[in-house]
Amino acid sequence: MIKTNNRVKGFHFQFILLSMVLFVASSCTNSKSYLEDKIQGMLLLGVYGDALGAPHEPAGLRWEVGDPERSERLLPFSEYEISNNPWGIWVPFSEELDNVIGIPTDDTSFRLTLLHPWMISVGNLEAANDAPFEAWMRSQLKSEFEPKSLVKNRNEQIRCWLDMYKDLDRFSMGEDQPSPLNYFYRKDIPVMFGMFMYLELAALSVGEDPKDVFKKYRQFCRLDEIYSGSVAGLLSAILSKAVMAKPSPLGFGVWFNQELDHLLQALGEEAHIQAIHQQVISARKIGVSYRGKSPKELLNAIADESFRSPLAELRSSKGYIVFDPLLVLKYMVATTTYESDGVKAVQLLAISPGDSDTIPSQLGSIVGAWKGKKNLERYGEDLKVDLERVSSVLSKYYSIDVQGRAKELSALVKP
Repeated sequence: MIKTNNRVKGFHFQFILLSMVLFVASSCTNSKSYLEDKIQGMLLLGVYGDALGAPHEPAGLRWEVGDPERSERLLPFSEYEISNNPWGIWVPFSEELDNVIGIPTDDTSFRLTLLHPWMISVGNLEAANDAPFEAWMRSQLKSEFEPKSLVKNRNEQIRCWLDMYKDLDRFSMGEDQPSPLNYFYRKDIPVMFGMFMYLELAALSVGEDPKDVFKKYRQFCRLDEIYSGSVAGLLSAILSKAVMAKPSPLGFGVWFNQELDHLLQALGEEAHIQAIHQQVISARKIGVSYRGKSPKELLNAIADESFRSPLAELRSSKGYIVFDPLLVLKYMVATTTYESDGVKAVQLLAISPGDSDTIPSQLGSIVGAWKGKKNLERYGEDLKVDLERVSSVLSKYYSIDVQGRAKELSALVKP
């Protein structure tokens, strides 16, 4: 009996030990696959938001609200009114393209062909600002790139960025005449450069203190003026938390606004935070007061208080107001307060007055990181089909496999 008990005890010990080993191994595998799933969600819904808002963009820039019935599905390229240029569509136009559904704009093209390759080439870079990215872009003008069909617009946009960085230094010395390809940067004018360029870079900051992520991205983009860096820092910190967050039954909107409040409270004394907080409170009041009313009424109300305000009248002639990061944040807050379903919030922003491809693309990246690819596929058949279309477009016209790109990016995250 004693020998039997010892054997049984030994067997139990070995079984428990084996179970622990398998559990640890399973946890590591699940953690890695979970991260890859979340980054796939970020990539897919970011492109989806871009392509969803692209057909409405010309009307959006005229401060018009689109048709809500046309906001829930991706449209064929024949519905677009955007030119083939570095700040429009990069994919070469053809008769075949007219029937393709889900063609993205320069927002996606920049991330896929510039930001992500740079991230992959340098690893999880610790840098005080984006000077290394500027230097890398300069080197790309002499490098081979595939697919070749995108090279012309890619190189032209690189030249635009280099002219803006050049003027950053020139303007600081008192010059005010912009370089030929500097379409956006002016000293002391807030434009959403950091949000446009580096939001998905924050996915590599998983597990870091949100205040540290904020401080990093607040100063990272040297083109950000006044409060632009602070708004970029806030959204970057939220995206970094979204990557490993568990989706809540209360909905994305509740989570997003709670995280934003926690961050604003923690950063209370930082520059521009009080002013940003006041705009967040104002946007939230709009979202609450228009619940139960139509999406058009909501979007018009936000536009009336932001893009159609006296501030807009003062600056719209220069073309900058549409890219004001504080007003973009205001749109996100009001929309996610009105509609807590993150996917529906992205769809609403795709018919909004203003930059109707960039704003839903940015929120789409955050929502996608929060939900992950598997949850997005379970959301509904329509979204699942549209995400498959997005994947197909990226594969055919950008030579990018979404799962492979997610693996490359997730491998950069520090353990």
